[in-house]
Amino acid sequence: MIYTRGSDYGPGSPSPLARYDHQQNYFDFWLRFIGVTDITEIAIENTWGDNEREARRFARGEAASAAQSFDPCSQPKTYLSSRAKRRAEERCSFPELRSGNNGGG
Repeated sequence: MIYTRGSDYGPGSPSPLARYDHQQNYFDFWLRFIGVTDITEIAIENTWGDNEREARRFARGEAASAAQSFDPCSQPKTYLSSRAKRRAEERCSFPELRSGNNGGG
């Protein structure tokens, strides 16, 4: 989950608005309520004003790091239909398909 914020709502924030960050708490509750437990969160803060470029650079690095650690083949497939489960299991059983490389040019 990627959150963008114009101000700084992180822990220890000097702003009293830290108490009013309902975005992250709401989505965390909702995702867990529907059964999603493996949640990676990235908060990009201070996106207003002079900090926008730095915030974007930080976000790209965090997203790239999260993407490298994500392995869809290790995820539970209980939410998939039986047809989708078969396709996912087939894809995950062949290393060349896991990376998206199907040998074509």
